[in-house]
Amino acid sequence: MKVESDGIKTFNTQLLKGVDFRIYSIEYNPEDHCLYASTANGLFTIFPDGNIKPLLINKKVIYPNYLHFYNGRIYATTKANGILIIQHGKIVNVIHPIINNQEEILKKISIHQNTIIAKSSNGLFQFDMNGKLLKALHSVFGFSSKRIIDFTFHQNQLWVSHSGGVQPINLNYNKTTLQKPFIRLNHILVNDELINPFQTRALNSNQRKIQFIFSSTTLRNHESMHYYYKLEGYDLNWNINNYESNQITYSALAPGNYTFYFKVENQGVFSEPVSYSFTIDAPFYARWWFIAFVIILFLGIVLLIYRWQLNIQRKKSQQINELNASKLTAIQSQMNPHFIFNSLNSIQDLILKGDVEHSYSYITTFSNLVRRTLSYSEKDFIDFDQEIKLLELYLSLEKLRFKKELNYIIDIKNVEDIMLPPLLIQPFIENSLIHGLLHKEGQKNLKITFELNETLICTISDNGIGREKSKAIKLRQRSEHESFSGKAIHKRFEILSNVFEGDFGYKYEDLYENNEAIGTKVILSIPIKHKF
Repeated sequence: MKVESDGIKTFNTQLLKGVDFRIYSIEYNPEDHCLYASTANGLFTIFPDGNIKPLLINKKVIYPNYLHFYNGRIYATTKANGILIIQHGKIVNVIHPIINNQEEILKKISIHQNTIIAKSSNGLFQFDMNGKLLKALHSVFGFSSKRIIDFTFHQNQLWVSHSGGVQPINLNYNKTTLQKPFIRLNHILVNDELINPFQTRALNSNQRKIQFIFSSTTLRNHESMHYYYKLEGYDLNWNINNYESNQITYSALAPGNYTFYFKVENQGVFSEPVSYSFTIDAPFYARWWFIAFVIILFLGIVLLIYRWQLNIQRKKSQQINELNASKLTAIQSQMNPHFIFNSLNSIQDLILKGDVEHSYSYITTFSNLVRRTLSYSEKDFIDFDQEIKLLELYLSLEKLRFKKELNYIIDIKNVEDIMLPPLLIQPFIENSLIHGLLHKEGQKNLKITFELNETLICTISDNGIGREKSKAIKLRQRSEHESFSGKAIHKRFEILSNVFEGDFGYKYEDLYENNEAIGTKVILSIPIKHKF
């Protein structure tokens, strides 16, 4: 609302268009004839012609706490932007009032003799025109509380209303006898236990919580005094507390060397700084000797593991070489000179007799046996059906040598879809033929049975002369042919057990009837792999 007076009794009122919101503070600048209003919608300039324009900072609305006219300018106190200086509807400068290195939020100001008198929630202060603190008036004049209700100037005299009443303030008053304050360290607590600050300087690795309690005795200046403190080795800058906050706690300090500095300030006058140095020992696992021990232990373990793995690789390499050697031995057993000579002799007899058809058939069988033997010897596992076919080829050639006296049966029962190491079974069949059935008169019977449990069980039974008589014949004939069931087969089974981690084994049983040997049985245990 615009109000005009004729200077006597008449007032003319007129509502301003566009200003229909709540106004908290208003001030008039007679030099530019503009009215400035702090409203619920921000800060506005009302020009003489009635135009209204908002004042913004970086396109953001301003909400001043208080407006004050001085020397042709409007001073607006804000919460976020300091003191704004406004002239001709524009912000021409900004003042940032600083107290204890922090910007103070002012609620009301008045400018007197080129200084700023300001009220905030922390008391009454006097600043220069650049925002530098000159005095904390509530402390200098001993107000009983920082809560200032209001202040004003009357006939060049500052009057202050506070919780203790109304009091005039002489801004020219200055304490010339202000003494340097004194501060002392009262107590030190480590892990919430009191220690002697003059004796204990080295703390254990688990003593990481430390509390300092200090004080500066005063009756009058406690509202104007501030504590400055810094823990060198932890804090980068000085920290500032008010007079009541005289207990400083560090809860989880790392091992290291520290020095705690603290001092007190009263109206710009500082005490002599006091310091306390201490050390927190590193835990045993962070000390050089323990780290060195761990490194040496780690390197030792790595070396042991390396040697262990190297030995395993060497052992595996040796086992593979031995396995390859045992495969060669198996081939030699499968294709030993006696067998080849006997097979060729039998085929020769057929040719001499003119039995071309059978001779051709046996030559084909012999070549097929040789080809399969050489092919299977290169593999770790072959199909069960391939092994059976190999055995049938071998026995068909042996049957040619034994003529019609040899009868053999291969019973595979329900064994199927498995794989097994090659050339394991034939040497035991050869032993049965050479040492058991060769010296027997009459009908010679050989039965080979397969059963599948957790492993493949192969049973080879013959009705030969038995192992005891075979040994006697061998000793009498001084035969240099050593049974393949001896060291070679035992070594090969041992190698297979180590390489394939299976329980390869065999055992012989002598068959008796009326205390007379009627044959031999050998039982093989062969680990297998399932095809599906």
